[in-house]
Amino acid sequence: MTALGTRVKILREAKRWTQQELASKSGISVTTISRYENARVAMFSAKALDGLASALEVDPGLLIVKISATREPSLERNGS
Repeated sequence: MTALGTRVKILREAKRWTQQELASKSGISVTTISRYENARVAMFSAKALDGLASALEVDPGLLIVKISATREPSLERNGS
């Protein structure tokens, strides 16, 4: 699983959503979400990144920033 795919899956599961629910809320197909989560796609389009971040209520940067092993950033969207 890629770092992006891992984050999407963790955030989705934290909301207790299925891939179908995330697909509905983000405008991205279930197939594409599955591919991201299972590392079958390495790159996210800007549109997909925005849709996922919006649906998951996080800053898009959280999905793409490299996280150090010692410090996890907040999963909350700034200003929420």
